[in-house]
Amino acid sequence: MFLPSLLHAQITIKQNMGLRVLEEDEIRVAGNVNLEDATSSVSLDGNMSISGDLSNSANASNFIIESDANNTGSLIVDGAIIGDYTVERYVTSNTWHFLSATVDNLTTRAFYFDENPLTYIASYNEPVGTWDFISGLDESLPMGIGYKFWVAESKAPITAYMEGELKSTSLSVDLDYGGVGGNWNLIGNPFPSAVDWDDENWLTTNTTGAVYIWDSTFNNGDYRVYNGSTGDLTNGVIPMSQSFFVSATSSGSFNIPASARTHEGSNFYKSTKEKGSPFIKLQLNHQTKGNTLFIGFPDNGTAHFDFRGDAHKLYSAADVPQLFAIEDGEKLCINANKPLGNEMISIPLYIDQVENGEYSLSMSKGENLPGVQIVLKDLKTGFQQDLKKYPTYNYSASESDELQRFVIAFHQNAYGFEEEEIIDDLVGIYYANGVICITSKGVAEFESGDLHVFNLLGQEIHSQGIASVELIRIPFNSDQEYIIVKLIKNGFYIVEKIKL
Repeated sequence: MFLPSLLHAQITIKQNMGLRVLEEDEIRVAGNVNLEDATSSVSLDGNMSISGDLSNSANASNFIIESDANNTGSLIVDGAIIGDYTVERYVTSNTWHFLSATVDNLTTRAFYFDENPLTYIASYNEPVGTWDFISGLDESLPMGIGYKFWVAESKAPITAYMEGELKSTSLSVDLDYGGVGGNWNLIGNPFPSAVDWDDENWLTTNTTGAVYIWDSTFNNGDYRVYNGSTGDLTNGVIPMSQSFFVSATSSGSFNIPASARTHEGSNFYKSTKEKGSPFIKLQLNHQTKGNTLFIGFPDNGTAHFDFRGDAHKLYSAADVPQLFAIEDGEKLCINANKPLGNEMISIPLYIDQVENGEYSLSMSKGENLPGVQIVLKDLKTGFQQDLKKYPTYNYSASESDELQRFVIAFHQNAYGFEEEEIIDDLVGIYYANGVICITSKGVAEFESGDLHVFNLLGQEIHSQGIASVELIRIPFNSDQEYIIVKLIKNGFYIVEKIKL
């Protein structure tokens, strides 16, 4: 049976009839939806919204919310849900998936395939901060609780089938607090749809206000984090059958509101949409591994930990380098600071779990801080780089490096000059016929300074003082293809990457 994607008064699936909602379709029903008998069926790969009740007089297999590599169906019912239903969960192999029960009275048997393939499921033990593997075949998996699931290597993706009653009302779960595990609680989305962290009815006052979702495709396995305005989780949407971490600040109940249900993001993960908040993003990469840090200056930011502003660091894996800031002794993956004034703010950057090799540290979303000069300082080499002009810094690292390898400095309208005025109008640096040429005019012509030359690894290969003249010619020969020239004059500086 085909129904156009528009509002219907009510729908009754009669004997020997079936309704299929395709991925690109959406059905909205102002009244009730009924499956009349055991020969009625619904296959939901798109979206269905029901203002009234949903009743299935047949078996769970007669109403299926489908899931595959491309999409997952989504169901939102405002009224009662009567009967049993089937919810599919498409799962790839050789990686962890963080999941939760979408039906009531679910057991581990839904994720057991007679050891073909071999699967593992574990719960998070908050008081001690460890994972407890579940070996029983009929262990309960309550709604609202999160788990992680693994399918053995070298196996094709599988589909798990959850059968039982669906939920259409809010759910409260208890938070553990005070253990040695960092007060992390793994919560599960109980609804047959995604939920939006931006919904005002989340009772998150006994958490830090941030949500963390594991994504095996992000940074080659990392947590996407979102604090209500900033992060790598698409619009703050938590997919269906997805578990997520929150960090408790006290014990008590955690409410998962039915009002937060949304059809947005019905697939498990999609790319991030920038909301224009005053944060930059720093991306650390080493080989195939990565890690992310957000730093910003929101209007309500402070120099201390801010609810729905800062976010604690949650390490992804023991062999992945971790990038973070520290505030009040707490490691952060989102660092919200007080708004920028005229003073320069310098923020130390820390990198943990470093192994020998080549790294890159890149800045994006610099347009979120217009008129702000952003400078990266390498404390090991002494090199400084303007990230607005050169957003990627490549460097060598070793296990013996200090944890605090970098400092990032922010300055509004730095040194009284607009950034473009410094670069385009006052000083020019270029290379020709074996000579570095520096031209100065205006106030820059009457200031002496210092010249530093670096290779692309950040190693200084030349330095000297600079006189206060209009044109300076410095003979320079090197086997480098590119050099970085940094000129400092009376407190301001510019950096130019030059091809020899």
